[in-house]
Amino acid sequence: MLANCLQSADKIYCDLCADLYYDFNGFCSTAIKASDPNCNALSADGSRCTGCNLNYLLNSDFICVTDFQLCSTACTQCPNSNFQLYNGNCYYTDPFCIVYNFTTAVCVLCQEGYSINAISLTCQKTVTCLTKNSNNICTACFTGYQLNSATSQCISLPPNCLAMNIATKTCITCSNLATLSNNICVFSTANCSTYDYYGYCQTCNQGYVQVTRTCLPVAANCLVYGTTDQSTCTVCQSGYHLYSQLCYLNMDGCLTYSSPSGCSACSPSYLLVNNICYYSDPNCIVQDSTGLCNYCQNGFLPFGSKCVYYNPFCLSYTSMTCSQSLSPATVAPLSLQQEQNYNSFILQAAAASQTPLANSIIGGAGQGSCTKNGLILNIPDSGISNSAISSYSLNGNVMACQSPYVLFNGQCVLQTANCQSYNQYGNCQQCNSGYDLFSDNSCSLRSTSTCSQNSGINCIKPASSYVIINGSACYSRNNIGQIGANGTITSCLSGNFLWTSNNICWPLDFNCIQQTVPGTCLQCSTSALSLINGRCVFQKLNCLTYSPYGLCSSCATNYILWTGECRPSNCVSLNSTNGYCTTCATNYQMLLGVCIQKKILNCQVYSGLPCLYCSAGYYLTNNGLCAKMINFCQAANSQTGRCSVCVSGYTLYQ
Repeated sequence: MLANCLQSADKIYCDLCADLYYDFNGFCSTAIKASDPNCNALSADGSRCTGCNLNYLLNSDFICVTDFQLCSTACTQCPNSNFQLYNGNCYYTDPFCIVYNFTTAVCVLCQEGYSINAISLTCQKTVTCLTKNSNNICTACFTGYQLNSATSQCISLPPNCLAMNIATKTCITCSNLATLSNNICVFSTANCSTYDYYGYCQTCNQGYVQVTRTCLPVAANCLVYGTTDQSTCTVCQSGYHLYSQLCYLNMDGCLTYSSPSGCSACSPSYLLVNNICYYSDPNCIVQDSTGLCNYCQNGFLPFGSKCVYYNPFCLSYTSMTCSQSLSPATVAPLSLQQEQNYNSFILQAAAASQTPLANSIIGGAGQGSCTKNGLILNIPDSGISNSAISSYSLNGNVMACQSPYVLFNGQCVLQTANCQSYNQYGNCQQCNSGYDLFSDNSCSLRSTSTCSQNSGINCIKPASSYVIINGSACYSRNNIGQIGANGTITSCLSGNFLWTSNNICWPLDFNCIQQTVPGTCLQCSTSALSLINGRCVFQKLNCLTYSPYGLCSSCATNYILWTGECRPSNCVSLNSTNGYCTTCATNYQMLLGVCIQKKILNCQVYSGLPCLYCSAGYYLTNNGLCAKMINFCQAANSQTGRCSVCVSGYTLYQ
């Protein structure tokens, strides 16, 4: 017997409900209308009132409050779409009603799929069954419903679902545009981590933000995000410029940008050539079409487009001296004597490139060293000090370490027996197989004090205060800032990050200040560094590999690494030991181990061998030479030499 039902022809759906109950989809539900006579519309499940009679208001308890007058006099408009204006009064109209009788205040005709409930007098979806057999039992359901063969009832399907498991109420087949994921049908969205009940992206992966149901990258290097979301930026971090609501790395000397990597106006002392600003350093004697200075005079070395007291661990220069260094190096002021020593050594090495010395120059502490052919082994003091590294090459390759550090895979570390890899502080980070990492960063042979269960050479169950990382047990109580009552770490000491899945404070990767797992940095320590494959490095064009410290260590084919840059080698043969060129191509000359263009008099910028742009006061001729222009001329015809543009304040006389 159906509950609260007085009459049922098919014994499945009720045809007449008992007093104080109303028909809801063939079942008898509590009649709110009986206790609230001014309610004329119920929710889909019949649990609450959703609309009141004229001059009644639905309060926060879903009860129709009396004596509410919509309009003090004749209405000219109604408060919302649930009411319609008729003869100066606002009448509640069922949103699913097509024809409404304003005189009796009841619906006459409902939308297809809806019928008028005899008690509530509102339109309710009572038809879910599409076809019935001769016994009045449902055999097929409308779209959006699935037939329960056991009860012959139509069960509502989850969103975007075509078929579901009735027992578990989980979807097994989705619509064409949706994909089944964790038993729900979702509209697959790139970089989405979770979806809502309706299949739309709810939360995006780290580093992405939800924008109109898609996951867009969070604007990188942004200081102030856009007003609507974090996919756009309004103010960039220092060292970046805003273009089309995104932040791009600043170009040296650029004042106004025409594109993310194109300049339209340069700072003073810079020259605009093909949308690039070239610093016109008087000490640079060969500058290429990418803006790089390839060779300096007067005892300096090139850094980008400038001639400076170069050091591979320096990230930026103010004037000619280092102003920002790469960790673990620190900046120290250069004395006049150190400047003179630096210039003198570079000049000696350059001279040896042309006329070999009798012997190599082997300098002491703070002094430079080079071969008798002028190949620089290490440079003299240049304003950089390092507590771990004692000597390094012109490109930053470490050759010797300060005591008690030792050289290990290009890094100065505190040597630890049976250690496989080290962190940026020189401490052991991962032990060899069969050894575990103790609290003092030492590697000891595995025992029950570190690992309670092994599988071959791997630890599979750590002892108390240890966690398993790559098959080894590691002490997990170091570098903790704060810890919760349940033993969960909530913060770490400076220089470390919380590796949540292992509940351990782990040293940050080189040059990184924000990360959540090892090997994947989220933010670098300075804007001068770039994120490449999760690492913070001093990015250089045509560089293939980077050292542990983030400096370029090898270049692509046909490029040679010199003063930290990958430059066209222009070389016929290389020394396999040190990587320096031994024989230059035609029209190139050897200086300090690299091949540079033979100087074209008064050429400012080169494009390979030809001159691209002449020095101020000169113009480029048809044969690639630089000829002098007449006074006060800014540009001249390359064929005739006739002035075509005068400098400001002068007029061209034809």
